[in-house]
Amino acid sequence: MKRNFDVDAASKAQKSEQRPTPAESQLRAKIHPHAATFPRHTHDYFELEIVADGKGQHNLNGTFYPLSRGSFYFITPADYHEFSVKDGEEMTIWNVSFDENYLDAKMRYEVAEGSFLPAVLSEEELAYIETLFILLTKECERKENSCTVSLLDALLCLLRRTSRLQNEEKTKQGSPEIQRALAYLQEHFLEAPDLKTVAAFIGFHPAYFSALFKKALGIGYTEYLNHLRIAYAKSLLARGGSVSEVCFTCGFGSLSNFQHTFRKYVLMTPSEYKKQRRNASHPL
Repeated sequence: MKRNFDVDAASKAQKSEQRPTPAESQLRAKIHPHAATFPRHTHDYFELEIVADGKGQHNLNGTFYPLSRGSFYFITPADYHEFSVKDGEEMTIWNVSFDENYLDAKMRYEVAEGSFLPAVLSEEELAYIETLFILLTKECERKENSCTVSLLDALLCLLRRTSRLQNEEKTKQGSPEIQRALAYLQEHFLEAPDLKTVAAFIGFHPAYFSALFKKALGIGYTEYLNHLRIAYAKSLLARGGSVSEVCFTCGFGSLSNFQHTFRKYVLMTPSEYKKQRRNASHPL
């Protein structure tokens, strides 16, 4: 699935490629040793993250991916994402953020085509990546650009290869009807469409659609829809929305249903979550 990235700019870059200078662009590489649950958000820059330790779950544009040592993902300004870990647990994440100027022409085009998908590194691959990442962090600390572009190119090249190899088979087996269903849900999830509605939209029998959906995504239709709604509810609560307003905005028919579903997925009530986020934003 293509990402909403500037394809024209990517194509033009193949004709006239300009790489950054220290005065023009920013690249940062850092380690987050205590990464915990972070709500849905977007960036105005590109971001690459690799899980060095710990486990969790990543939501990228409504598709959920398990996170463990070696997991990595690439975020563009057109994406939204969030990740979660169990209460009391943490992940160590290697993070690289940079603007579009750091992508060479080929990588810009591949990103525009949506070909840089999440994947998992082997221990051997992770060792190579760790070496590059450490060198990149040191170059960033020196605030020089003489080697950062080359190191980032190498890092992206290795990760792109792993992503391509791991996702080629998935792409071959991917159903265009399921992709249409996911696109429909991205647009209509706040309306809480039932399985029959989405099955009818793509022209499938509900029972067949249900089985195909679970096979393709690893979770059932209702669970996937609830993940979307709860993720959005968390973002609204974190921004100060009232529990009742968030409940009905996210398509829950009653407060009791919202409370029950929210507690099931977040392990606390909406009010408790809202208070937790408020305290995190305004510590004593």
